[in-house]
Amino acid sequence: MIIKANAKINIALNVIRKRDDGYHEMDMIMTPIDLHDTLHIETAKDDAFSSNIDMIFDESNTVVKALHVMRKAYPSIGHFHIHVEKRIPMQAGLAGGSADGAAVIIAINKLCDLQLTEEALFALGVKVGADVPFCIANTLARVQGIGEVITPIDATLDISGILVKPASGVSTKDAFAGIDFAKAVHPNIDAIVKKMKMQDDTYLALLDNTLEQPSLSLNSDIKQVKQALEGYDFPVVLMSGSGSSVFALSKDKEALAKAKQELENTYDFVQLIELHK
Repeated sequence: MIIKANAKINIALNVIRKRDDGYHEMDMIMTPIDLHDTLHIETAKDDAFSSNIDMIFDESNTVVKALHVMRKAYPSIGHFHIHVEKRIPMQAGLAGGSADGAAVIIAINKLCDLQLTEEALFALGVKVGADVPFCIANTLARVQGIGEVITPIDATLDISGILVKPASGVSTKDAFAGIDFAKAVHPNIDAIVKKMKMQDDTYLALLDNTLEQPSLSLNSDIKQVKQALEGYDFPVVLMSGSGSSVFALSKDKEALAKAKQELENTYDFVQLIELHK
């Protein structure tokens, strides 16, 4: 079976508080983008993993974790050969690892005819990683809790984008640890969702990301990317997740193409993107 694993961007990200269990309470708007990994998954006599890049398939790898979660829940599923064709950059805030884990869960559900409900898939996914349930849903959605509460948003995002990642990355753990809640930005997710459903483009002015402040302080390369994209006067320039990738949104595809052509001279990863329609 061949399955696409779409990257995501956080159109808006609000970290509400740190919970007693150590996780953070989130309220986000997330959308899949057309950038994706491709997974080839087939039944086999023994588990085997491969990739087009130098990838370590240990217990921390989401592909391995997803397989183990599925086997623990359904011991009779057997074994698999999983090949990951990697395109989504790592440490980018694009949920590349989560998307791969989600793809494994979806594929095994189909290959083994488990006929699991979406809710059951989400429950398995959150055991692999916080973004995995969203990657299973793979649709424009409001995502709350630690990532397990997913509410699809009935709206069409008539806008395109550009995605730029500097060579350096950011530790998600360090980004969350660096939040100063007294000064943090908290986008109004309710207002954004309402405007999106009304097809009111003024939602663009409300987009923000609580994690930008700590990630910018941890990695000056993100600030440089933001400043470069802001020079094109796009309506939105925002970091995705905890970084280090930065995206800009615009309806002007010519301007986006011009930015891509120019920024490719400075950055290794520059890509035009389409959002969930």
